Amino acid sequence: MRTKQYLLFFIILACFAIIWGQGNDFTSTKKAAQKGDPDAQQKLAYSYYKGQGTEVDKGKAFYWWKKAANQGHAKAQYNLGYMYNNGVGTIVDKKEAFSWYKKSAEQNYYYAQYMLAYMYDKGEGTTVDKKQAFTWYKKSAQQGHVDAIYRLAEMYYLGEGTGIDKKEALYWFEQISSNKYYARRALYKIAVICYNGEGIERNISRAYWLYKILFDSDVPEAKSDLANLYSNNEKLAKEGNNQAQYELAYMFNYGAGVNIDKKQAFYWFEKSAMLGHVEAKLRLAEMYYDGEGTEVDKKQGFNWYKEAAEEDNVKAQYELALKYYVGQGTNTDKQQALYWMRRSAEQGYENALYQLAYPEDFRTEIDDEESLSWQIKLANQGNIDVQEDLFNKYYKGEGVEKNIEEALYWLDKIAEEGNAEDQYYIAMLYYEGKVKGKTIKIKADKKQAAYWMRKAKENGSEEAKTAWDELELWKYE
Repeated sequence: MRTKQYLLFFIILACFAIIWGQGNDFTSTKKAAQKGDPDAQQKLAYSYYKGQGTEVDKGKAFYWWKKAANQGHAKAQYNLGYMYNNGVGTIVDKKEAFSWYKKSAEQNYYYAQYMLAYMYDKGEGTTVDKKQAFTWYKKSAQQGHVDAIYRLAEMYYLGEGTGIDKKEALYWFEQISSNKYYARRALYKIAVICYNGEGIERNISRAYWLYKILFDSDVPEAKSDLANLYSNNEKLAKEGNNQAQYELAYMFNYGAGVNIDKKQAFYWFEKSAMLGHVEAKLRLAEMYYDGEGTEVDKKQGFNWYKEAAEEDNVKAQYELALKYYVGQGTNTDKQQALYWMRRSAEQGYENALYQLAYPEDFRTEIDDEESLSWQIKLANQGNIDVQEDLFNKYYKGEGVEKNIEEALYWLDKIAEEGNAEDQYYIAMLYYEGKVKGKTIKIKADKKQAAYWMRKAKENGSEEAKTAWDELELWKYE
């Protein structure tokens, strides 16, 4: 019983400590705000807005945000814009909202950039100006604002405020495709772009794969598109169109809008392959090897891989190399295996490049010089793991002559291809010439540090945003 009383006493004491701490913090913040500190004024306004350490008072929140905003505080300017825009603590005034959003946006505050773009887009507080909307949506999107990213993608897709650019639209839809709110809409647009091949190389496989995901998620547009595609493909396939035959086979093979039917898939892949469709030859080979829709027949599968490989299908070349190496559907022939692996790698097929860049199966046929050349090709295609390997090789002189300049080249490549976390790490490495807990040391370069920290900041790294201000990196741009 006494233990429970002690526990209750300490809980009450802790609550008083928290309340006292909040009150004490509020008092010190208020004093600093009254002395004209804009950061304190911003913080005090937020306390009044949220009721932290004091009673909620939207009017006082408005008052202090206006004080801070008038001193050029970007976040306060945004918050003041919000108050005017929504009539919180003051009357609704869209023109004033627009004015304060603009001031904040011009200081690179990405929430304000989105709202400024929105107001240009909808004509709130200003006249409609799609070009200005596009400009500010892009600035905000580049800093990771999800709503800005989706709207920017739409504008590229529809040609609003800019020319139609499906390649750029695809890029931005992909950035938002894992977002819970936007995923379905973004994935649908990606499917349409991939299927039509507008501004990009047509990617039927990816389009149908996405359509299937959306179909299974009951997305009406995807269901409608697949129904139309099935009807059209079936009609044209029966008329002997090999592309329609291939697409119909694909739908049956993966259950895109229809029930999976491997026999029908095999039937139409074979029809299409016999009429010369290279991708159909590849799929037919796979089905013969796996015994899907037909009996296992590795010799037939090998022959279809060979036909597709001879027509420069990179995956078929890679698979043919593997079949020659292990002797599946043909006699073992290591020289032929190496020949086809090189053919596939020369065209940039990543799996083939790995086989040659880090040879296990071909270690006696491929010397260090050749494997290094394949590593460089793979790294230049954007493979971060290989870029890191090359950085370490040149930095430490492992397997190559030590070359710090070459090491730094690959370090920059890692940052270009990497995410915000990589960019922040590299920025700090350039800033200090070393990283805490790591053995890597380079010559400090504040200009490079500023360049990569800005990239990291724009890509959403909170650490980079803090470091940018604390290290005053804008001085080195």
